[in-house]
Amino acid sequence: MATITAQQAKEAAKLAKSDGKIYLAKCLQWNSSDYDVEINMRGAIHLDYLYDSLEFAATKGFPWRQVCAVLELAEEFINKTVQNGVDINQAIAIYKLIVPNYLDRIAEKNLKIYTDYVFSTFMSHYKLYLYVFTRPREPQVSECNLEVDIPPEVLSLKEGKPERIWEYEQKMTALEEEETTRLDVLKAQRESLLEEQVTVEEAVLEKVEDKSALLQQEDLTQLIQAIAEEQVSHTEKILQIKLEERNEDLDYYLQKTSMPRPPELGPPPRTKDPPRYSAKSKPPTRGTGSKTGMSAKSMKSGKASVIR
Repeated sequence: MATITAQQAKEAAKLAKSDGKIYLAKCLQWNSSDYDVEINMRGAIHLDYLYDSLEFAATKGFPWRQVCAVLELAEEFINKTVQNGVDINQAIAIYKLIVPNYLDRIAEKNLKIYTDYVFSTFMSHYKLYLYVFTRPREPQVSECNLEVDIPPEVLSLKEGKPERIWEYEQKMTALEEEETTRLDVLKAQRESLLEEQVTVEEAVLEKVEDKSALLQQEDLTQLIQAIAEEQVSHTEKILQIKLEERNEDLDYYLQKTSMPRPPELGPPPRTKDPPRYSAKSKPPTRGTGSKTGMSAKSMKSGKASVIR
């Protein structure tokens, strides 16, 4: 029997229909599977019928105790009619038999109002109710596994930052990672050339030591020339990689310094000095030895440094 308290009836009537039905089901101690429309269509229709009766009585201004009695009347009526599979004539006779039992709990005027409601709604569709409640149907439920990715923990607002600052930091981090990767590749190439150069030199020295007693002056000259060419070739490759490292370093430095920095971050920290030329290759300052600021002595020293 559907029994609830007056306070529970009041709470159920205040809620929206979807929430009110769930609340009413909990008050009646129903499980969620008892009124899930996909699993138990009969239970869902049964709950709709009970909640509609409660809502009608509350809307018409019935006292809350009478609203609870109306709910009990609705429950008893549906259990003794469509639940038992009786026809509409028997249902009408059953209603006439059970109504007098509620005259002491529901005012006669309100009972007549509710009776008109029952015959204009439930009884008007009685055959449809009877069909649903007396013909079992196999539930058609589709089940599938769903992987749910739990969102990462949300940081507090104090740790949040404006979108433009976040985008700037992301771009800067990506640029620094690209710079590190590129310079590591060049460094590995340079170290590989240095190891290869040492290996070649050792192989040539072993060859010279093995044939030092048999080598003629002409053969020795050719061997020295070959060694020198090999040395120059490796040195040239190493210098090219060093020059490329310097150019890459300067290019990434310019990219980072030219990237628009949000004003909120203030001036960029001086964590790294800009790439500079060495003291020997640095262009001389303007002096008195020449109109262009470069003396003959400095030109020679500059040339000498390049040749070395």
